[in-house]
Amino acid sequence: MTEPPPGRPPLLRAGLAELAADPDLLDVVVDAARATSTLVAGLPREETVRHVLALISAAFGALAGDRPLSLAELDTAARLGADRAAQGVPLTALLDGFQAGRAAAVRLAVARARAAGVSADALVDLFVELDGLVTALEHQLTHAHHATELDRVRTAREQRVLLLRRLLLGGSGGGGGEPGGEPGGEPAVALGLDPAARHRCLVSAEHEPSAAHRLESRLTGAVGGVYGLLSGYLVGVCRPPLPPLPAGGPLLVLGPAVAVADLPDSYRMCCAARDAGLRAGTTGVVALADLAVDSALAAVPGLGRVLTDALLSALRPANPFHRELAATALAHLDHGGRLEATAAAVHVHPNTVKYRLRRMRELTGFGSDHNDGDDPGGEPPSAVRHSVHWWWALRTWQRGTFEDPNEIR
Repeated sequence: MTEPPPGRPPLLRAGLAELAADPDLLDVVVDAARATSTLVAGLPREETVRHVLALISAAFGALAGDRPLSLAELDTAARLGADRAAQGVPLTALLDGFQAGRAAAVRLAVARARAAGVSADALVDLFVELDGLVTALEHQLTHAHHATELDRVRTAREQRVLLLRRLLLGGSGGGGGEPGGEPGGEPAVALGLDPAARHRCLVSAEHEPSAAHRLESRLTGAVGGVYGLLSGYLVGVCRPPLPPLPAGGPLLVLGPAVAVADLPDSYRMCCAARDAGLRAGTTGVVALADLAVDSALAAVPGLGRVLTDALLSALRPANPFHRELAATALAHLDHGGRLEATAAAVHVHPNTVKYRLRRMRELTGFGSDHNDGDDPGGEPPSAVRHSVHWWWALRTWQRGTFEDPNEIR
């Protein structure tokens, strides 16, 4: 801040010092602030008086002494901003009261100076200088309020994530002694959840912080619940039933409604389903049950490679036609063996599907009655097991083809 002009008349300095100690000024400013801001008025009057007195002493003390505000006086304004943020008074409400008090103080100061015979030029200088001092105090107040609010939000979010971690991962404090005696009851209560009710896990594939924050806002508005970033991904817990959620977007796995004590198991399954869905390129909102097969098979990838070696050794990933055959066979399984649906899925004519399936059978035995690599003398597998073996082998082969052509022969 610029230094005030030196040489203020002693009479004016004495008048300003007297005004700073005048109880009328204190009452005028306090009443103006409380009348303008209902949230400030909701605080004890002595709380407002304490802060206003400190600000008046700072502004008028600097004005009377022809000096800039001291660090201690600036810190006074900062403490006011921090205190109001901690008390939950929004910055807009605080500034409404501050501006009303500021206007009242300036009006009274100018009126007293005019009554004392201060010249018009001196009055203008007085007004400009007082306004600059009060503005500097306001900046300190605003900055401290913002900083305190950010700290409170950050602390609240960190505490929520910590509780969510305890709820979904088990953690300390589980078991007996919690509300209801149920594991997870204590963090559930702390998160505002009913430990006696059933809840659903929501596990998303969103990990970028700003995008995760936007998704959290949409989910909170649509379904409520509590959310946070665990292991890098946005996850949450909410009460059923769920309204329809927007289609598209990143993968979001919805767990079933379970007791609080069962949320850790549901969370682990949802995470496994998310990972399997990501590998398969799945997007949008998907129920955990719809990813059950993908999750189970992804848990033992070595068996997928065993099936690939047993069933698809004749296929070569570097051969584009072999890749077309595998894609068509997989689509045929995915669409229940329906020819028209398979043709639509791979964007070819049904006759082309027939041809590819015939060639696939010639190369690998796909679709024929055999034992899928079991003991040649044994019984053929059931139709379900037969289909699962081929589906698993084709998915593993296809994934190896596009991720690492050297991984699978």
